[in-house]
Amino acid sequence: MLSNSPENFAKQQKAVIVAPAGCGKTELIADAVKCCNSRQLILTHTNAGVSSLRKRLKKKEVSSRRYHLETIHSFALRYSKAYPAASSILIVEPKTNDDYKAVITSAIKLFDSELIKKILKLSYRGIFVDEYQDCTIDQHKLILKLSENIPCRIVGDPLQGIFDFGNEKIVDWGTDVFLNFTKLDDSNEPWRWRNAGNKALGKWLLDTARPAIENKQTLKLHSLETIGCYWHPKLNNYCGELNELANKNQGDIFVISDPSNTNKPHFIAKNLKNRFRTIEPLTDKVLFDKASKIQDNHGIQRLNNVVKFATDYLTVIKSDCTDVKKRLSSKFKNENKKKLQELFIAIKDKEGLEPILELYEFFETYKPTRKRWQLWHEMKLSLKLAISEDIPLSEACFQVRSKTKYSEHRIPHRCLSRTVLLKGLECDCAAVIDADEMKPKDFYVAITRGSKELHIYSSNQYYPAIRCDKCNSIMLLKQNRNNGSSFLGCSEYPECDCTKRLP
Repeated sequence: MLSNSPENFAKQQKAVIVAPAGCGKTELIADAVKCCNSRQLILTHTNAGVSSLRKRLKKKEVSSRRYHLETIHSFALRYSKAYPAASSILIVEPKTNDDYKAVITSAIKLFDSELIKKILKLSYRGIFVDEYQDCTIDQHKLILKLSENIPCRIVGDPLQGIFDFGNEKIVDWGTDVFLNFTKLDDSNEPWRWRNAGNKALGKWLLDTARPAIENKQTLKLHSLETIGCYWHPKLNNYCGELNELANKNQGDIFVISDPSNTNKPHFIAKNLKNRFRTIEPLTDKVLFDKASKIQDNHGIQRLNNVVKFATDYLTVIKSDCTDVKKRLSSKFKNENKKKLQELFIAIKDKEGLEPILELYEFFETYKPTRKRWQLWHEMKLSLKLAISEDIPLSEACFQVRSKTKYSEHRIPHRCLSRTVLLKGLECDCAAVIDADEMKPKDFYVAITRGSKELHIYSSNQYYPAIRCDKCNSIMLLKQNRNNGSSFLGCSEYPECDCTKRLP
């Protein structure tokens, strides 16, 4: 294999570098662009990625005239819209995965044009693509089409390819990537942990954890306290542990759960009383569905939908709301209920959105816990926009969500979320809950977020969890009552009495 230095990378015609989590993919691209004497095109997948790359390029004082940076989808859409006849584009405001797939198809057709090839070659003398493990097969075909005409260098990590694009397949590194791009040396310096002052944790993740996960071997998770990695037994309720973690750590904390359980982060956040916040996937349809139910109904049905949205995502307001709705024409002595009655009647009898916004702002005087704070915040922003611009609430929601999509996604200081929403980000301390339920790639992404400290909660001290030889259930860590020694016992006890010594 060839050297992975930024200078050598920048000279390549078609090259790929595998860079594990925390090993400087963004740094490598920024340094390589700095080595180039001509304008480069830099593509990635998310706007958070665009923001991260732009910050790194600015820090290295790379002139913005030396590069153009955007997402693959926005690049494909921009060119396809500029040449609609040649691209045959039909959807200029994509919203769904199928829409974006159609945009990529249009761009591939466009980039086959000799005229467009000349325009691209005059515009950019080279291309860099980040996070290549997240490319769909169609996006990969688009990059290959560009690479026929312009030098193309790509960076990624096969072990971090966790996004689910429905029916669309992501690239296979063996058959799609390595057969089309020259493989340079892997980038193996754990910069994330070195810069944070805990190189030992980074070295363990890179030299021990990663090979074990790649080769489907058992990974020992205990006796690693000296490098800042702590194993804890899996819990039914994590609130006490997470509150204690927040008390001890001043830096950013990510609590990361399995992506298959979409409601678990919101459920835990509700019980932590706003101390940790969740984030929403930008493709989530709940905001639009709830807005449509408010917008498309009138009278008592509109009121019901307005109140249901609030009681679904705020605590402590349900009792007052239920009482006032049942006795809407009664006289109330309680000042809060008087105000609710006034606003409820206004929402029922009027078409405007102003009383709804006033109601939602009044609910916040109750000082509730927000079960899904981002969703609640986006609905309020949408109401304000719809009122100020005199547009339908559904259109306002689309504009609010689009603005979020095309700007840096702000992550809370104390964040509770799933691997798919925290991938590519880093924090000071990471807590991985229900680790034994995670698939290998999700587990790897989760354990590589924390730069200073890592806490892993699982059924036993190994990943994947050790299973019973008799019934294949998970073995739990237990203690001998007589001598206090630890051993593994079947989770189905007493139906199954299988035990094992700790490896």
